[in-house]
Amino acid sequence: IKKARENVAEYFFILGLKKISGMDWFLRQPGNDPPDFELMTISNNPITITLDPFELVEIPGRCKTFEEIHKIVKGKLNKGYVQNYHLLIFVNHEKSGEWIKQLHEQQEDFSPFKTIWTVHLVWYKGQQGLYGSAVNRLRPHPAKTTQVALNDEDLRKTSQLPDHVEEL
Repeated sequence: IKKARENVAEYFFILGLKKISGMDWFLRQPGNDPPDFELMTISNNPITITLDPFELVEIPGRCKTFEEIHKIVKGKLNKGYVQNYHLLIFVNHEKSGEWIKQLHEQQEDFSPFKTIWTVHLVWYKGQQGLYGSAVNRLRPHPAKTTQVALNDEDLRKTSQLPDHVEEL
């Protein structure tokens, strides 16, 4: 169940990365963590294959205050991860946007993590179904936000094969 719940956050995160970069991203969830998942992508000029380890922390809907979520994030920061890890914070709450902004403003030090990302689901009141997600890169500065719509046709297209890959 833990891996299935993590898949939701990871899926919406990958959609945001695809929108930002235009590249396809591949996900691997190791049987034993850490890391919770690894992301891989391939690019040209120069030929680069990335394999980035990520830790994932979920802010559950049961949290009532920003202080509760801040404590959860601080707990993850204090676990002693190695420097090459990235952190994805899945804020699964109706106050997601507000709390992510506060986290960005109030949490100065996010070490040891290389980058800090958040993802939260976005929907419009009065409409049926899920709209998509918002992906935020909080660190390194400057912070950036990308909104992803599930019906965005560009997300369904695969990126071009790198020059060094042969199509069969």
